[in-house]
Amino acid sequence: MKRCRLCKNDVPKHQSFCTICGTRQTYNPKTKLNVLSSLKYFFYKEFSGEAEEHLQAGFELGKYGFEAAISDHERAARLNPKHNSILATTYGGAANERLGLWGGGGVLGRILLYSSNAGEILSLVNKFRTDKENVFGKPPDFLYLAETYSALNKALDGALLLYDKAVQLDPEDPQHYFSRAEALSQLANYILVAYGVFPTHMENYLTVKSERWPIEYGAAKLGISFIKEPNLQFVEEILWLYNVAKRDYEKAIDLNHTDTQCYVQLSHVEHILGNQHAASDYLAKALEVLNKALRADSMDTRSYSERAMVFEELGEIDLAIQDLEHALKLSADQYDISFIKTTITRLREVKGKTETTKSNSKIHEKSKCMYHPEREAADICTNCSNGICTYCRTLVEGKIYCPTCVDAILNK
Repeated sequence: MKRCRLCKNDVPKHQSFCTICGTRQTYNPKTKLNVLSSLKYFFYKEFSGEAEEHLQAGFELGKYGFEAAISDHERAARLNPKHNSILATTYGGAANERLGLWGGGGVLGRILLYSSNAGEILSLVNKFRTDKENVFGKPPDFLYLAETYSALNKALDGALLLYDKAVQLDPEDPQHYFSRAEALSQLANYILVAYGVFPTHMENYLTVKSERWPIEYGAAKLGISFIKEPNLQFVEEILWLYNVAKRDYEKAIDLNHTDTQCYVQLSHVEHILGNQHAASDYLAKALEVLNKALRADSMDTRSYSERAMVFEELGEIDLAIQDLEHALKLSADQYDISFIKTTITRLREVKGKTETTKSNSKIHEKSKCMYHPEREAADICTNCSNGICTYCRTLVEGKIYCPTCVDAILNK
């Protein structure tokens, strides 16, 4: 337990917001490749003795990435188990680096360059799923004793084992479940991009749902609309990756029910799986937490930024821009300022495109007769601006009217 920085009530160690007053508890820096070097600040430890020397050495090497710190942090944890939580964080960060979640490249980069890599990974997922279901007779779990697990782990550059080690070392930290869930869902996303099923840039999930329809392919029903019907051999394997990610996101939320980013990511997965109601519910929960946080602390820059992200997901572009402008006024970090300005510019472009689409839609609607939709409109009513065909137009004192407006004029 820790004390809330505002109301001083007890708050669980890994909880992001106070349940009583809603205040955000920590202000973590932006994730960067050298983030490991700043972890010392969050653990409040005295660095002394052999274990602490290895720990310190790992932090120093952290500026080159998490991978460089593994060896020293493993030694530190062996000498003093209290450092297991730090080692777990190091494992998770190194796994993200190997996959290419941070800084690009890695496994995900190779998938985009060579779609054959995507097919190889899905083939290994298929073997792993089949092996687990036959041997254990229950939903698949990551048990790295089987040969199929080793093969899949190797194809992912060892990242899978690192995620699992992080969870085993510190099972009460929701961040490790979140990291593994994000890795698996992104793996599925990148595979679908490689096959041309998803567009290259998936900026947003829910705001486009009304423009296209989910399609069914065998037993698969993926909620986000495909740009073309998929021609995949391993649809069930794609769904399996999303469902395992969903399970880990749900576990993370069980451990920290105020994790707004987890709610947003879980809404993505639910949307992809075709569960639109659940996707909207998770966004509503994120919005509830952030609204409460901003009522408690109106200077919480990060909550404004996160709420803007939720508003964008909901298609509320004006509200998203408004929150980002608040965050811009409050932020003093140059990286944050640059990122917020870029996001505002992008959202204004999205808003402009949306308004253009709506305008074109109205023009298209008016191109059909209001009374006979199967006929093209020949004119537009002077009074109500609805489209009308040649059979429905009436000329009154040099002006064209539809039947309804003519009746209203004549009955005055």
